[in-house]
Amino acid sequence: MSNFIPPENSVVLVSDTPSGEKIVLSVDLASIKNINSRWKRTHSKAAINWLTKYKPKSDASKLEKVRQYLEAFHHLCEVEEWIAAGNIFYLITDTPAKTELHNQLGLWGYYREVIELNKALLNKIDPRLDYLVLNEIGDTYQKLGQHQQALEFFEQAREINREVGDRSFEADSLHYIGNVYYSLGQVQQAIQLYQQALEITREIGDRPNEGHTLCALGNVYRSLGQIQEAIPLLEQALEIARESGDHSFEAISLVNLGAAYNSLSQYQQAVECHQQSLEIRREREDRWGEANSLGNLANAYRCLGQVQQAIELHQKRLEITREIGDRQGEADSLLDLGVAYLNLGEYQQTIQFNQQSLQLEQMIGDHRGESMSASNLADAYYYLEDYNRAIQFYQRSLEITLEMGDHWSEATYLRKVGLAYFKLEQIESAIQFYQQSLVVAQQIGDRNGEGMSAYNLADAYYYLGDYNQAIQFYQQSLIVAQQIGNRNGEGIALGNLGNAYRLLKKHLQGIEYHQQSLTVFREINNRFDEGKALGNLGNAYFSIGDYLQAINLLQESLAVMQELQNCQQEEYALINLGKVYCALGDYDKAIAYNQQHLAMVQTTQAELEHTNSL
Repeated sequence: MSNFIPPENSVVLVSDTPSGEKIVLSVDLASIKNINSRWKRTHSKAAINWLTKYKPKSDASKLEKVRQYLEAFHHLCEVEEWIAAGNIFYLITDTPAKTELHNQLGLWGYYREVIELNKALLNKIDPRLDYLVLNEIGDTYQKLGQHQQALEFFEQAREINREVGDRSFEADSLHYIGNVYYSLGQVQQAIQLYQQALEITREIGDRPNEGHTLCALGNVYRSLGQIQEAIPLLEQALEIARESGDHSFEAISLVNLGAAYNSLSQYQQAVECHQQSLEIRREREDRWGEANSLGNLANAYRCLGQVQQAIELHQKRLEITREIGDRQGEADSLLDLGVAYLNLGEYQQTIQFNQQSLQLEQMIGDHRGESMSASNLADAYYYLEDYNRAIQFYQRSLEITLEMGDHWSEATYLRKVGLAYFKLEQIESAIQFYQQSLVVAQQIGDRNGEGMSAYNLADAYYYLGDYNQAIQFYQQSLIVAQQIGNRNGEGIALGNLGNAYRLLKKHLQGIEYHQQSLTVFREINNRFDEGKALGNLGNAYFSIGDYLQAINLLQESLAVMQELQNCQQEEYALINLGKVYCALGDYDKAIAYNQQHLAMVQTTQAELEHTNSL
């Protein structure tokens, strides 16, 4: 606060902004008595009373702590004291975020109040304020997942700026509208708008908005699988955020950079970025941002194999999104919970959560999310061996992505349809879809998709017994993974090369590839695939008759899968241990391991029957 001396008989609100400027609201108490209209006099006195006499309780809710300003704002609006109301709107609050009242309400998740305050000032002061008000209303609807409503307000704001002629405002409008198109799955249109915004911000030297646009572009490229293009943009954005001291934007940049590291299988770096963003957002009491950081941190832990911790974080995010009315965030939380349970092999839970997310995404018009939920449902049915139903949902995802012009997702879903046909033992159909996927991925420069399609083609030829052809495609997928820095993909390709060479009776080459695969997964701290690599290596030693080494490796694999609570992989380890002990002639231990496996199968079947009966 400052040493500002108020006029006699007046009440003054003085607030220091981060830049050192003052916002002053001075109301002459004596002048209120001279207001002729009793109605206006009553509202004016009420505003003053709220500002001077209201004291929230120590345990008051966040909204109660700023109630004096909200009530005063509404009373001033009733008597059309728009400038005074505007001063309250822009008042810097005494909160950890030290931000303006309207922004603070948004950070807390009070979106209805934010919209009400902005609408009250619309068309009341000047066109420049109207532009800002319309954008904030649009951004709030965007956070609520109401994308079409958001677009309407952003377009109104852009129309007003055609009269104002502010180039900085034009860049903002392009950025905001780009956000909506991205959310609606119209990715190429979003990229064009972001690039136009970036050109303007650089021409006028607007560094903060340049950073925001770089971040948005980087996030789009990340979502399209173009990680090497995304990371430099996101690093530039983070540098600008820190240079300008904008902690809110710093948190956003950290989230998107963390997501990019996650895509590169650099999970620990991803965790560090998301934890930093979470700390910033909690310190600022940014509820929407806190939920967003929790979700991204959860995804990083899931990729590290710490699925239970991921589920706990996703549940926390879901609670916050429902509390603040963030329907987009709620849909994303439900979708991610479905993915987490998919990783645990709890497919009925996946179906339950992704049916909810699909319904919500259809309601809010989130086509990208809708395609992802449909794909997750397909994945669950795939693992439940209902391959025909899986194909139906994959085809639904494919149709949506074709409508959106999202060729990256098109390549993914073509490949997944191929996987389902592969399971139906319609190998020729599978190969056709894999080849289509490979062509699309190569046409759009999707190196990650190219590597995965090559890997799937290798699997198909492996199944047909054409191991030499399989090795060629596994080598292609390995080269792509190494070139793009996909350590996880590198480890998987190495493991499958090991399996192919083992079946060609080239056991030493097979063991060498499995050792390399295990090393990669340990380096990136991927516990799940580390457990699978241990199992593969154990099977390789079993093939050359080194039963003791096989047992040690398979027991390590079993321990990892028990730690991760992955029932399916745990069953595989038990089966393989039974085989080794049978080969050793130790039939008691072989029977013991097979009995453990049988008990797990019976438990899973009983749970499934119980779920189906509900």
